[in-house]
Amino acid sequence: MSSICVCNSGSDDVSVIDLNSLSECSRINLRIQMDRIGPHGICRYKDNIITANMFSNTISIINFERREIYKSLFIGMHCNDLKVFNERAYVVCGDSNSIVKYNIKNESVEEIIPCGCMPHSIDFNVKNNTFVTADMEDSTITIFKDDDYGYVKRVKVGEYPTKALFTEDGKKIIVCESNMGTDSNGTLSIIPLNNTEKRLSIKVGKWPVDVFYENGVCFVSNLGEGSISIVRLDRIKESKKIYIGGMPRGILKRNEILYVDDSYNNSLICIDMKLDKTKIIPIGNEPTGIIFI
Repeated sequence: MSSICVCNSGSDDVSVIDLNSLSECSRINLRIQMDRIGPHGICRYKDNIITANMFSNTISIINFERREIYKSLFIGMHCNDLKVFNERAYVVCGDSNSIVKYNIKNESVEEIIPCGCMPHSIDFNVKNNTFVTADMEDSTITIFKDDDYGYVKRVKVGEYPTKALFTEDGKKIIVCESNMGTDSNGTLSIIPLNNTEKRLSIKVGKWPVDVFYENGVCFVSNLGEGSISIVRLDRIKESKKIYIGGMPRGILKRNEILYVDDSYNNSLICIDMKLDKTKIIPIGNEPTGIIFI
C-alpha cells in the first residue's frame, strides 16, 4: 500500500497519491469519448482498480501500472459503488434499486439482487461471505450472502444511511445515518448481525457520509460541518472531533495518519494525529471514493 487512489466525480478521473512524497504523482483520465463518466466508487481488482461510474452507468477497469483504462463495461443505471469477490463485481445501481452481480472474466450479468431504494454503498466481509448495502431513500440496509441466493434481509435504520460496513470479525455492521438535508446531526449505529434489533446509536457530526473502522475505533467524515468524529465503541460516544473545513467525503487511515478527501476544495487532506500536522494535496474535482493500493 504505497499509494492512494481517489475518484474525482466532477473531472472524470482518478488521482494517484504517492504516500512517500504525499503528492499527486499521476491522474488517470476515464473519458473514452466526450460523455461524462462520474466515477463515484472504487475498489481493487487483483493488481488493478475498478471504478463505479454514475453518469455513464458503467464500470471502468484500470491497468494501474500503465495508468490507463483497458476496459469499460455497461452495468446498469447510476453505478454508485462496488466490491469484487471471486472474479465477480457486485455493483450498486442506485436508479434500479439493485445490486448487479457481474462476472468480469465472462463479461456477463449472473444475477440481479434487489435492495432498498437508492442504494449508495456496499461492503463485503470474507469471514461470513456476507454483503451489506446502505439504502438512502428507504432508510434501510440490505444484507445478503454470496453463497445463498435465497438470503436477502432488509433492516430499518436511521434516516438517509450513506455507508454501511462490517467490523473485521464480521459480527457487527456499522452504519452512517446521515440525516442528510436536515439541521440535525447524524448518528453512527452499531448493529449485531445475529440480532439486528439490539443496536447502539452514537451521535456524531452533521451529515456523516463515510467511516473508517480500526481496532474498535471509528473515524467518521461529516460532510455538513467539515469535521471528523472519532468514536471509541467501548465508550459508546464521540471522544474527539477534528475540524478540517470544506466537505469531507471518503476517509482512510494508516498508522497515525488520516486521509480525507474534500469535495468542496478538491483536495486530499492528510492529518498526522501524532504530530498534530496537516498537509493539503490538490487533486481532481469533487473527490468521492478512496482506496489504498
